[in-house]
Amino acid sequence: MILNSMSVTRPPEHQKLSREIFEREHTKPLFAKHSLPTVHNLYSYHCCNELFKVLKYRTPISLYELFSLSKRPGKETLLISSLPSNCFVHQASSLWNTFRQMVGLYDFNMNQNAYKNKLKNKILLSQQKGDINNWEPLLNFANST
Repeated sequence: MILNSMSVTRPPEHQKLSREIFEREHTKPLFAKHSLPTVHNLYSYHCCNELFKVLKYRTPISLYELFSLSKRPGKETLLISSLPSNCFVHQASSLWNTFRQMVGLYDFNMNQNAYKNKLKNKILLSQQKGDINNWEPLLNFANST
């Protein structure tokens, strides 16, 4: 089987790109249309997702022991965070407490897939707030409470 292909080319004098044919496009509508989280929100998503698995299954135990869960009734999923710092334990605890409050996550009986769907939907909803075309740093999932 022989495949023939014809390529359409422009003459060399018309091959240069110029300002007349270049147009900037806003990315926020594209992210919303295709349900894509921003890089900042991807970090939040993966951080909360991994922390859910660590807290629910208590593995690896060495990582699980770094977090301290609240003992108060009705707040068993609340993490007591350490002093503010840039370490993973504090950052993940802050993100976790923000999300658990947004969705009302009071125990670890939730299926992991249901958790991931809720998390992604909350992140995408917080990302779509504000101006239609312009990104606002305050609308990152970690900043919306």
